[in-house]
Amino acid sequence: MSQDQADRNMLFGILAVQLGFISRDQLVGAINSWVVDKARSLGEILQSQKVITTSDRTTLNKDVEKQLSIH
Repeated sequence: MSQDQADRNMLFGILAVQLGFISRDQLVGAINSWVVDKARSLGEILQSQKVITTSDRTTLNKDVEKQLSIH
């Protein structure tokens, strides 16, 4: 996994908490799963844990892209 992908995962998680999609505890749980299986994105993990929906994941991915384009 590249550093860019890891950074995107962290941004995804931070935005998910800040925007109220998930709690900090849910983020910590997803990160723990991601550390074991870095082939999957944090969004995939959160969705498989039924913490976010497909629509939530799409929205958050768009927010990640928007933030990256700004910075």
